[in-house]
Amino acid sequence: MVDQRGALCFYIFFIEGISLSYLFRFFPDGVLLFLILQILFIFLRKKKSLFYLSFVLPLAFLYGVLSFSSRVDQGEYERLAASFNRDTAAYHRVSIVNLPVQTEYGFLYECDADHLKSIKGVKKYFFSAVAIEPGYAYEGYVRTSVRAPRRNPGEHLRSPVINIHPEGEMLKYRARGLLSQVQRLRWRVYRFLHERYNRDTASLLSAIVLGHRGTNRELYTAYARTGLAHLMSVSGTHFGLFTIVAFFIVRAFAMLLPYRMLIRLTRRLSLKETGLLLILPVLLFYLLLSGMRIPAIRAFVMINLFIAGVFLGRRGSWLVTVLFAGFLILLLNPAAIVEPSMQLSFVAVLSIGFAMEYASRYTERIGKSKVLRILFHFTVITVSAFAGTLPLSLYYFHGTSSIGIVANILITPVVCFILLPLGIFSTIVFLLSGYFPMAELIGTLSGMINNVVISLSGLSFSFLRTGGFPFLFVPLAYLIGISLLRGWKRLLQLSLLTLVIAVIVTYGANRVNYPIVTFLDVGQGDSAVIETDTGRTIVIDTGHSGREVLQYLTYRGKDRIDALVLSHAGGDHAGGLWNILKQMRVSELWDNGLILYKPDIERLTVHRRLRAGDIMRYPGGRFEVLHPYEGYYCTRGDEENNSSLVLRYVNEKFSVLFTGDVEADAEETIMAMHLPLKADILKVAHHGSHTSTTGGFLKRVRPALAVISVGADNMYGHPHPETLDKLAGLTTLRTDRDGAIRVYSAGDTIRYSTYSDAMIRPVGLWDLPGEIRNLKRIFTYW
Repeated sequence: MVDQRGALCFYIFFIEGISLSYLFRFFPDGVLLFLILQILFIFLRKKKSLFYLSFVLPLAFLYGVLSFSSRVDQGEYERLAASFNRDTAAYHRVSIVNLPVQTEYGFLYECDADHLKSIKGVKKYFFSAVAIEPGYAYEGYVRTSVRAPRRNPGEHLRSPVINIHPEGEMLKYRARGLLSQVQRLRWRVYRFLHERYNRDTASLLSAIVLGHRGTNRELYTAYARTGLAHLMSVSGTHFGLFTIVAFFIVRAFAMLLPYRMLIRLTRRLSLKETGLLLILPVLLFYLLLSGMRIPAIRAFVMINLFIAGVFLGRRGSWLVTVLFAGFLILLLNPAAIVEPSMQLSFVAVLSIGFAMEYASRYTERIGKSKVLRILFHFTVITVSAFAGTLPLSLYYFHGTSSIGIVANILITPVVCFILLPLGIFSTIVFLLSGYFPMAELIGTLSGMINNVVISLSGLSFSFLRTGGFPFLFVPLAYLIGISLLRGWKRLLQLSLLTLVIAVIVTYGANRVNYPIVTFLDVGQGDSAVIETDTGRTIVIDTGHSGREVLQYLTYRGKDRIDALVLSHAGGDHAGGLWNILKQMRVSELWDNGLILYKPDIERLTVHRRLRAGDIMRYPGGRFEVLHPYEGYYCTRGDEENNSSLVLRYVNEKFSVLFTGDVEADAEETIMAMHLPLKADILKVAHHGSHTSTTGGFLKRVRPALAVISVGADNMYGHPHPETLDKLAGLTTLRTDRDGAIRVYSAGDTIRYSTYSDAMIRPVGLWDLPGEIRNLKRIFTYW
């Protein structure tokens, strides 16, 4: 008991030290003070063993600080971007380390590169027009660039991304090492699945066997809406249930052996020990095949510790086992402490463990029926995992499935007890012989599961959107839950009081008046969201993928778009159309009447082709269409850009002019028609290009605020210095520097806020004002 208690303290101190090392970047003085006070408190308790163990805390803290200091975060984007010349190709060696993600532009691969070895904490991606094989190294001329992190509410990716683009042919070399060989095996299976099955079936099988979800966003959304998102990756659930199935299969085969052989086999080891020993290679193979994600590693470590305990004749504490797995992962990668998969995986297991301990008191009341006991335990596991991860799920995904518990009870056993073992068995046979047995059965079962999930996800009540909230609410929710379960009244009262104060401060201090116009950070593209005081949501352009729009609307708790407006067909403005239509209800689509849609858009939503002179009214506001007019002909410049839809949004408080990508030709045409151009806010045309925003046009608009939607370090040199000179007398905001930009009114005053100001940021030692500002940002709901 003493050993287990000491081990628990050791692992808890280590994990706490790593957590504090992450917070040290934002609250250095506060964290150091907390460390000193905690160690002093332990010393005054006069418990020598605990005091000696507490030195793990500062050691883990220092280890984490050193690790995080070598990583590139959002604040160091400029330094990283300046180290590469995106316009110059250089000869480098690139190793492909994962399966491809197919995009509309080609294939995207995680990679390592010889010239990027010193850069930690940043994902590197290799772009290829054609599918290439992982597990190989490619040499040739490549261009290296850095993509800035998007700064929008609801966005959890906070680090830059390095992109590598090949220039010409690349030489291919067979990479050495076990992991490279594993990637080549994964590629064989991946290619077979996508050649043999339809997209949805291949995506499900790739997810549960290879741990690779790919780009089938629609299917993943369906699983997420039904509370089954964990099935679209190799989770601890897969590993645990697969281990049970594998053990019983091995033991069943052993029982079929001749009696004498069975006696020899169990002379030194019991049948149980023999079965556990035989499944270890299978589990290791599955770990490697699945891509070694954090939940899989955690489950693998725990299973191995359990097996070791069986052989040593010791039954260890499940809590020690869980914390040891966390210790091992953080020792190898301290940054995993902030990854959602790490947090969700361990919170789920801890919730299940404590719930099973509590439920064991009632097992005897169920009776001796094995079926009832299995059903009871599985229900406890499902409910506890759902409830335990609920605060984190609400924070990261801004909602939860209302049918998740039922869906997990019905579908998870089928996937983990039937489909997964069949898939792994067939994969092993395929890799050994080239033959994939039971292909028809596996395909049929996968299709049935997908159909059920898609049908359930289509129910209007299947997913409850809660919207975003500050992360501070998450630990408070767990403190309240633990206090209720343990009966700690004082902690419960303190936690509830803190939560009430946090809610009042958060939603009181951050309350803004509608209507709200938010210009999203979509890189080198355009997208804005209008939220009216009557509850309507209008989206102006989608950016390249629509991902940022969907994340923002989910963060705001929206499940419907009243009008989606496309200024023109350019991919940086309309590229996310189909993604948005697949994932959110869109009542109407407005455009300039010049966009061709495949498939026919009328089947999906109401389509309105707008022309100059049209006015779209709603209670409290209107949209005035200023361009293009019927028969407009571009005489100079880019025809598609000049044909952009130009809208003047007017409400009772302020007005905004949305200009798409129009250039000088269109601006002169609009001025010649003597249409009302005056606007309080100008969305600067064409990302601040020198071909737009002429002096005469700017004088007619007379804005108080100019907003430029532009990508950081873009290849076009936007915004152009000439345009910035014209805007010199105005308050000018840019999405590449300020992130998302929000415009609203306070009485008769037009106000704005930027998301970059709301983001917590690193500060130095003894910078108490900086830490106070970060403390305020913790309460920010944007």
